[in-house]
Amino acid sequence: MKKIIPATLMLPMLLVGADIYMVGDSTMQDYPGSRAPLTGWGTALKKLSKPGIVIRNRALGGQSSRSYRAEKRWDAVLSEAKKGDFVIIQFGHNDGVTGDKNLYRATDAKKTYPLYLRLYIEEARLRGLRPVLLTQTVYCGFDRNGKVYNYKESREVGGAPYVAACRKLAEETGVDFLDINAEAVRRLDAMGKDAAVKLYMTFGPGEFSNYPQGRKDMVHLRGAGADFYAALFVELAKKQNLEVAKLFR
Repeated sequence: MKKIIPATLMLPMLLVGADIYMVGDSTMQDYPGSRAPLTGWGTALKKLSKPGIVIRNRALGGQSSRSYRAEKRWDAVLSEAKKGDFVIIQFGHNDGVTGDKNLYRATDAKKTYPLYLRLYIEEARLRGLRPVLLTQTVYCGFDRNGKVYNYKESREVGGAPYVAACRKLAEETGVDFLDINAEAVRRLDAMGKDAAVKLYMTFGPGEFSNYPQGRKDMVHLRGAGADFYAALFVELAKKQNLEVAKLFR
């Protein structure tokens, strides 16, 4: 009789017992059913993990690389996580906000944004954690020909400068890195505008009971969009042979 070995026992010894922490903004966070179909991709990622793997989603709406630290949320993660755990880090959407009310979270794409991200990486490493840095999800815009690009509202909200800065920092630090943004742009463009819109919180009145007025939002994700980004994370992590990929089916 063939002996069946539990999936958790097939993991490399150094990964047994490792948890995954997710640090980021509203595109990643968990939501109550009262806000459906709004879904963070961190929620969808839990469905793809191997048995026994715990994913602790600590992402929260409105957070930037600066505010997550200022509000001591990063300190809470560091105090809770244990040596060998993974920390998935994804910021950028709220780093580019402007206006006086957003001063507490705004960063500069070339200076303070990479500075804060570097601190996350260095502090995680000092505590024996394994950081995984990601470019942000796509703030999905379409040009006059329907081609997808990283939309910029006002000045640099959700825009390409933060994506580029994240890539550059990954090269400098040698951190495990996934360019989710670049691959998502390619795939969203390939699927076409009509299909891409259905991944985001853009829909007409009456389509969803929690949003009787409808919604036009190409930043936040529906369930299908969350599944899209979660699957993309796992696919790219496996393709690059990152250690964190071993925790997923």
